[in-house]
Amino acid sequence: MVRPSPQIARLLIEHVSLVVDKAVEHVDVEPHCIGGHVESHVLARSVRRYDSAPTTPY
Repeated sequence: MVRPSPQIARLLIEHVSLVVDKAVEHVDVEPHCIGGHVESHVLARSVRRYDSAPTTPY
C-alpha cells in the first residue's frame, strides 16, 4: 500500500475536528476536505496514567 505524502494531505484537508470524551479511551476524528467531504473515524487514544483510564468495563 502506498501512503500519500503529508504535503498532499495538507492541500486536501481544510481542518480536522476532534471530540475527546475523558470517560472513554476513544476519540472521534472528522477530517473536513476542501471540497466539503467529511469522514468520521473513531480512534483509540493512549492513556498515560492508570488513574486517567476509563472506569467502564469492556
